[in-house]
Amino acid sequence: MATIGIIGSGETTPENATELLDMMIDQTGGDTDAAFVFGVSHEWTPVLQEAADYFEDFPSEVVWSQRARKDLDAFPDDLLDAATAVHKAERVGIKVADVLAKRRDEGNEVYLAVAWDHNLAEDEEDEGYRAAEAAHDLGIEVRDLTSGLEIINFLDEEDEEEEPEEAAEEETPEADSEGYTQEYLEGLDRADLKKIGIDLGLIEESQRPRTPTLVEMILKHQAAGEEGEEQEETPEEPAEKPAEEEPKEEPEAQDAPEGSETTSTPFDDLNEGIIHYRLDRLGEQFEAIHAELAQMEARLTAAIEANSKPKRQRHTD
Repeated sequence: MATIGIIGSGETTPENATELLDMMIDQTGGDTDAAFVFGVSHEWTPVLQEAADYFEDFPSEVVWSQRARKDLDAFPDDLLDAATAVHKAERVGIKVADVLAKRRDEGNEVYLAVAWDHNLAEDEEDEGYRAAEAAHDLGIEVRDLTSGLEIINFLDEEDEEEEPEEAAEEETPEADSEGYTQEYLEGLDRADLKKIGIDLGLIEESQRPRTPTLVEMILKHQAAGEEGEEQEETPEEPAEKPAEEEPKEEPEAQDAPEGSETTSTPFDDLNEGIIHYRLDRLGEQFEAIHAELAQMEARLTAAIEANSKPKRQRHTD
């Protein structure tokens, strides 16, 4: 039998959570061989309640705290009443991991599914974090319900103390000199990968796409940028130049140095054409304005001349 622990305060949809848990059950033996351990802390969310309701026909245990009963607007008493075993603990996350370890000792396969809160600061912990860390220390596989059941790993203290720089070089693939590679991106922590996506303007801080989706977005963005760079590449100047060159008598700033190639790009003709087009348009506009001013001047001159002529006076005898 497979026993799956469920806890966490991260955001996801009930449909996503139940679908992923269904997948875990299918992968671990099917509907008849599954049980749950629900961690009811003060961070119990409607999403986890939906999951508990969805799997109400499965045998389940509940770990709960007095603080949860005090703080929650709707404490899941029905879940406790239907549970095969109930455990009261103030550190709900750690207790969930301990219960899973006991079920493993009894011969069950055990897993922990955490609704991971990706908005937590580095120095913050919630019950989902504590459960994941405790389960990891006990050798229990931890999966993230908010990121498509990705495995959550923690760096062991021994790895941190013994040559952390070398360990990082061995575990994380190096970035290619020409940009990111798929291997490099998939080897990054989710937080680092998300930061790359934000820096490139592909996602916003509030968004949490799945890792494979974000990797694909970054690689496509990079490929599009490389195509543009290929068009703008300029030939390199000769590696060797004369040690001493006599200055030209009348150098022209626009001329390229003797022996070097011009630095024109495929965009030069386009830019030059745009400039000429705009200049032609401006010329046409000036000509139209000049013609209109000439007409106005002619009409004004005619009016002045008409007013300046002496009027014939009528004499009466």
